[in-house]
This record gives sequence, C-alpha cells and structure tokens, in this order.
Amino acid sequence: TGPWHDQLRQSTGIVKPKTDYAPLEDSPRLLEFYERSLPFFNDLLAHTFDPIPESDDQE
Repeated sequence: TGPWHDQLRQSTGIVKPKTDYAPLEDSPRLLEFYERSLPFFNDLLAHTFDPIPESDDQE
C-alpha cells in the first residue's frame, strides 16, 4: 500500500469542502463570465431528474 491508501483509511467520508471565495462583484471579469454562463446552466438544470430511491430489499 502507499500514501493514497493510508489517507483513504483515515477518511471520514465525503464532506463539502470549506470555501471562502470573494464575492463575484469584486471581479468584473468573473461576474461577466457568470452572467454569460448562467442561461446555459439553467437550460441544463431544467433537464435534471431525481435519483431513484434505494429499495429496502437489497441483497
């Protein structure tokens, strides 16, 4: 085994990473990119679906 396996053994699971991003308004270029991309994101979002719930009779 190697370092990757050692880190995996110590893992407590998948968690949301802690982030501390500056507001979009602080970066005009980033804000422009966000505004141009948002319609495409919303188009994709309209086609999402709910996952199939797990059944109780798993074998």
